[in-house]
This record gives sequence, C-alpha cells and structure tokens, in this order.
Amino acid sequence: MPSDCITVSLELEGYLVLDKVETKEFCMVNIQKKTVTECCPRCGQHTDRIKDRRWQIVKDIRIKDKPIWLRLRKRRFRCTNGCPAFFEASTILRRYARMTNRLIHALVVEPEASFRELSRRYVLGEGAVSRAFLREARSIVAAREEEPFAVLGIDENSFRKRLRYNTVLTDLGHGRLIEVLPGKNPKTIEAWLQGFKYRGLIRFLATDLNMGFVKAVRRACPWVIHIADKFHLVALVNRHLCAVKRECHQEGMKSIRNLYWLLVAGRETLSETQKVNLEQALVAFPSSHVPMS
Repeated sequence: MPSDCITVSLELEGYLVLDKVETKEFCMVNIQKKTVTECCPRCGQHTDRIKDRRWQIVKDIRIKDKPIWLRLRKRRFRCTNGCPAFFEASTILRRYARMTNRLIHALVVEPEASFRELSRRYVLGEGAVSRAFLREARSIVAAREEEPFAVLGIDENSFRKRLRYNTVLTDLGHGRLIEVLPGKNPKTIEAWLQGFKYRGLIRFLATDLNMGFVKAVRRACPWVIHIADKFHLVALVNRHLCAVKRECHQEGMKSIRNLYWLLVAGRETLSETQKVNLEQALVAFPSSHVPMS
C-alpha cells in the first residue's frame, strides 16, 4: 500500500506511515517523521546524527467507529555542538502525552457528552478524560480574548464525585467555552462576573436547579432572565410522579395499573379506558392534579 494513503486519511502532516495492523477491534499504525534533520532546542544547530530510536504508543481519534492507535517511532539526536541528546519535536502530541492533540481537542468540543460517555466512546479512563478536558479547556480560554455574549450557561462537572468539582461557563448562543472555574462556590462565579467587562450585555442564564448559581448571577447581573434546564425539570417531575404512584398503591388503588406510565404519557396517545383510569386517579388525589388541555 502506498505510504501516503493512511497519511491523507489520518491527516498526519509531515509523518510517514511505516506499517499498519488492523483487526476487528482496533487499528495500529506505525509512523515516523519525514524529516531527516532536527534542530537542537538549546543552541539551534541542525543535526542528522541519530543516537537511538524508541517506540511510543499514543491514542488517536476514532475513524468509522474503530479506535486508532499510533505507534510513533521517536528518534533521539546528537547535537554537533556537544549539547545533551534530545528527542525530535512532535506536531501531533505534547510532551509526555499519551493522546494526540486532536483527540484531546475532540474530548473538549464533543457536544452533550459526559466524562463517562466519552471514556466509553474513546476507550479511555474517566480520570484521563477529565484531566485532558481541564488542560485543553484552560489553554483554549487563555488563548482567547474576552468577547460579549447574551446567553450564559453554567454547569459543574466532577472529577471525583462529591470531592473535586469545576464550574464551566459557556456561551450558549455561539457554543463557545468561556471559563473553567475551580470548585462550585457561587462566590467564585459572582467574583468572575464582577470582573467581566461585558457582563452588562448578558440577558439570559441557563442552569440546572442549583439556586446557588442563580443567586450568584443575580447579585452580579440582576436583570438576567433565568431559564431552567429542561432535563432537570423533567427529572424533578418524574420524581414527584413516582411519589404519587407509591401513594396510590399504599392507599389501595392497585386496580389502576401502570399509573406512572399514564401520568408521563402524552394525552393524545392514551386510549379511552386509560383516560378514564387517569381521571379517576386525579380525582382521588387532587393534590397531584395538573389540568390537561
């Protein structure tokens, strides 16, 4: 197979594909830099004297739902000026990294995916995903200048459940990461907003049901309209419906089967018998009644 076929599909600019091993579970690609000389990082002298070669295996993005592993043949060069030996510079991964730069970037920009889901999708540990996300997110924020936005999204993610948290601020209008704050203290969010020069242009706030975040934003931007996340609202309604279901069974209304599904189903999907059963349940428990159009 020509050496440029895999290089083009993987977009490994400046690298030569030496060999590949493909199975049903994964694909392993052996690669090496095309350059024959390297610049000494200490004195800037170019050299082609190779001291030794070593293999490094790194994880890459998935292609057609198949994990890709890169087996990088790294060369260590001798400097002609007597400087210590050094490894060739890599354009596809950072020093000591076990994931390519584009895989780390994919973990950050992946829409609506939790750390657990990303770890399963890319066959990585949750700790590796969370650390990669934090490093890449902070580098993106540091390289970007402050820009105005109208819709602020706030949510927290946990590295170790109930032990380590970060608060992520996003521009939901443009799908951009704004800031990653340590912890989930509302005072940290309020302090950041007080120092944000475009806070007067923020019009909407989207969060879960954490009222600490809402109060912090309203102290800094009292004009903001709060929009609750529909996922958490539906989850809250479902919890109350489960409580109603248990109450019905405790009161001896076992004849009304599948009451929970009657409550969560759309009225247009119910049969006449199911509608009658639902109305009986609502009459028996008026506190759970919600008018239906």
